Amino acid sequence: MKRPTENDLMKLLQNIEKGKISITLDEKTSAHAQESENGIYFFDTSTKWRIGVFVDCGWVDYVDSISHGGTKIDYRQLQEYYPEVEEFSQKYRTRELSEKVWGIKAKMYSEFP
Repeated sequence: MKRPTENDLMKLLQNIEKGKISITLDEKTSAHAQESENGIYFFDTSTKWRIGVFVDCGWVDYVDSISHGGTKIDYRQLQEYYPEVEEFSQKYRTRELSEKVWGIKAKMYSEFP
């Protein structure tokens, strides 16, 4: 597969957020990160993409990687070649979108009243 355009990745994330593309957590490869609530959670999409989301203290921190058909774009490449995507994905750091879009909610760490 040729390298996706920035527009391709923007549409992917926007459609995930809108619920037009479903995501499924890969429980096996994400097990350690889920247990510690720190690390990369891997999601497979209904359109055959794989997205790695780095979680820190039980909440989304950043999109770590996006891959499809043997092509993988890592965090450094997202920053360098896909700045619009990297900027857009920063909004998932909010607790509301971390939970709503990715289903990630801190279990071990709680907010103090």
